[in-house]
Amino acid sequence: MAPTSCSQGRATCSTRRAPSSTGWRPGTSTSYRREAGRSTSMACKALGDGNTVAMVIVNPGNPCGNVYTYEHLGKIAEMARKLGIFVIADEVYAHLTFGKKKFVPMGVFGSVAPVLTLGSISKRWVVPGWRLGWIVCNDPNGVFHKTKVVDSIKSYLDISSDPPTFVQGAIPQLIKNTKQEFFDKTVEVLRQTADICWEKLKGVSCITCPSRPEGSMFVMVCEYYTFC
Repeated sequence: MAPTSCSQGRATCSTRRAPSSTGWRPGTSTSYRREAGRSTSMACKALGDGNTVAMVIVNPGNPCGNVYTYEHLGKIAEMARKLGIFVIADEVYAHLTFGKKKFVPMGVFGSVAPVLTLGSISKRWVVPGWRLGWIVCNDPNGVFHKTKVVDSIKSYLDISSDPPTFVQGAIPQLIKNTKQEFFDKTVEVLRQTADICWEKLKGVSCITCPSRPEGSMFVMVCEYYTFC
């Protein structure tokens, strides 16, 4: 079950057009967009049934550039607990935030609902194509072990791991020798380009940006047209 909305980072975006069910239109007030976000959360909860096993969230978000608050992530965890499912948190852009909201890892709510966190080397170190990542189990209650989810993941890796060996060889040096200045500069460049994009989009009459990007490398743009 994947949330789908572009309202102020209230749910994961997976659509290029603002859904008509929320009533959102260009120029809609912030308070109304927040209401649309809450409605989307309720709709996501209603989608859960006996076939639902997990909820996927992307934070910081691609393609919205949203960053979830601690409060919102807590509500996601509580929803997952009530539905009896776990959360898959895609956090490959975890260190690339530049807005007012600080990044909060979903794993801090692992005691409420079990969380599988996905990470990647290619984003923070800006090395596209270096397909090396990791899965972290945030599960102090041991649900993943009891249900053999961990065993299933390990068995898949035993069958087909296809490790990028030359990338693995570079990892120790990357982690050890990369200076903080590199990360700071990367975030600053992203902040500047996000601000430029946000301001320039205001001058384009046929598109709008629902919310100012605060993380990742993306911005959500919605198209709209007026016909006579």
